[in-house]
Amino acid sequence: AAVSELTTASVLATNITVASTEHGIGVREYANSLRAVGIAAKDLAEGAGTVPAAVAYLAQRQWDGWAYVRV
Repeated sequence: AAVSELTTASVLATNITVASTEHGIGVREYANSLRAVGIAAKDLAEGAGTVPAAVAYLAQRQWDGWAYVRV
């Protein structure tokens, strides 16, 4: 259900776009999660994007010095 909150049809779409354009905050969704719920990447809100695989993306970011916080 959380994946659908990243689409242009979501009430959060404007917040995602503002976070991206005004604050430089990006939201990424895993392509396999989108496929599982039948959402196309083109339907994501502006500022939301995709990455191929969670494990690889998180590992690379941690190697780059980023922190991972799971909520």
